[in-house]
Amino acid sequence: KLANGSITAAKMTLNSITSGSLTSSSVTNEKIAPDAVTGEKVVESTLSQVPSAAKADFATAAESANPIAFAHVTKEATLDTNLSKNIASVSQGSLSGIYCVEVSGFNPRGAQVTPQFEGAGNVNALVKIGGTADCPAPKVEVQTFEGTSRVKAGFYVAFYR
Repeated sequence: KLANGSITAAKMTLNSITSGSLTSSSVTNEKIAPDAVTGEKVVESTLSQVPSAAKADFATAAESANPIAFAHVTKEATLDTNLSKNIASVSQGSLSGIYCVEVSGFNPRGAQVTPQFEGAGNVNALVKIGGTADCPAPKVEVQTFEGTSRVKAGFYVAFYR
């Protein structure tokens, strides 16, 4: 019985419409103007997780800069426990410069290895995930080289899930 536009916000008194005055379907998403509801007007506990934020659930190590598993291994295949975490074992392979590292609690899907700097030389380190003849899975093989010759050398390694 009211003409369209005959009741405007300017014609209404403060608190003239309360939540008890509205039916459950009176206010819908389509009837709310864009940007009409701001964050301070929303009860946060009624919101669900933003879909792209679900990826953060997989970042279990995001609380710190430390990877889940890492190691400092000496050239004699000794684990430096002060600079290592979640490593089950370290052993030498069949040839000089081959090291087998076993991680505790998970099978690594990736790793990064860095040779230990000794002040001179040109040592490189390589890592192989997935097992080898020397280091069957779930062990990870690390090989250290100076030039093209395999040599015993200390290294640091970090493992990824």
